[in-house]
Amino acid sequence: MATRHSQRLIDPAERLPLELLVEVFHLCDTSLNHIGLKLPDGLFTARAPWVLTHVCQRWRSVALSSPQLWRKITINLSTDEDEEDGYTAGLYELTALFLKRSAQARIAVVLTGDDLPETWPVLDLLMDECDRWDDLSIYAETPVIRGLAKIRGRLPRLARLELIRSEYEEEESITLDMFSEAPCLRNVIFRYDPSFNVLVPWSQLTTFTTSYVELALILNALRELVNLETLTLDRQGDEGNMGQLPMALLPSLRKLILTTGPDQESHPGLLLDHMSPPALEYLDLDCEDSAICPHVASFISRSGCRLDSFILNYYDTLDTPLLAVLRLMPDLARLDLCGTNATDLFLTQLTRVLPGLSPEIIPHLESLILRAHFNQELFLRLIQSRFAPAQDFNEPELVCKLRFVGLKLSAQDIEPVLGHGLSALSALGLDGAMLH
Repeated sequence: MATRHSQRLIDPAERLPLELLVEVFHLCDTSLNHIGLKLPDGLFTARAPWVLTHVCQRWRSVALSSPQLWRKITINLSTDEDEEDGYTAGLYELTALFLKRSAQARIAVVLTGDDLPETWPVLDLLMDECDRWDDLSIYAETPVIRGLAKIRGRLPRLARLELIRSEYEEEESITLDMFSEAPCLRNVIFRYDPSFNVLVPWSQLTTFTTSYVELALILNALRELVNLETLTLDRQGDEGNMGQLPMALLPSLRKLILTTGPDQESHPGLLLDHMSPPALEYLDLDCEDSAICPHVASFISRSGCRLDSFILNYYDTLDTPLLAVLRLMPDLARLDLCGTNATDLFLTQLTRVLPGLSPEIIPHLESLILRAHFNQELFLRLIQSRFAPAQDFNEPELVCKLRFVGLKLSAQDIEPVLGHGLSALSALGLDGAMLH
């Protein structure tokens, strides 16, 4: 019978180098690989990293000596009144132990809940370590945010802030300024903050995501984001009193994503009419009809941007109005269209007419994704006219450079002419995918 010592020698887990074992531990804790709330509770002791300390002596030693495994903590500030005393005591002990095991490593903090009893010392315990916070996500209402008042001026490492309330609250006269001094803060996410009464160092942000109601408020906020590179806006209601709207110049913006709430039917044209991002390369829009097209055309012409990627979601019919917009995108490499159907005229206009000549519209297209009903024979002609064989792609004089096609089609919906054509092109190097 093999002895316990010999079993250790042949057990792969026992022979793993220390650095590989730590990597395995990282993979056990999914919270370390996600931003925000997509994670198990950081104080849930039946999951990693806690459970790793109860497997064997070596694992316990490795887990306890690896502060990076203890860098993300989730605190639930909601509890029933009859459980408050016991829950609070246990939460305090686990939080203190978690912070001790994280040593002096940077930590990510997630706060959830809508209840903050005055007697709770847990938040004070966390705030004593706020100089180590590099990521803070708050899924709570204003009283919890106010409870963080004493961290102002003590956030030297905070790089990302996410603040999501459960619903729009009435505007408050008080300004929440605990995040106004954070020299490393670059990424901010706000949801349901219609009055923007939470102050952050706007001028240093490079990434900003928010939902908005009144257009004037969001435009005034955008005017301060002079170093912004990525902007995601989600419209959640009527845009309020239009009046005299300011123009927002965003000189550093590279990526713009505009979405609408589930019940919003109109388009973000008015917002586009009051923005000017001259360095924009990536534009992603939600819109249901062609009424957005003149606004997009004006937006591109006014800003002078040279788009590399254009994504259009929930569009109706891909037709002439959209072609007019695409003509303003001579540098476009990626086109992703989601619509009801693409007309024959639309497909024909995107097809290169003569071999050896550049297409008139989006001549440098490399990736085309189409989620719509379309004439499959005409679409195949479009692909064939623009396809660049893999061995020729790096040729400087190459006229067409299409090398990826994505389609929203099931296998049974593909007609033989398209199926055989794509197979032939795939053998020559065309990359493709069927999208769900």
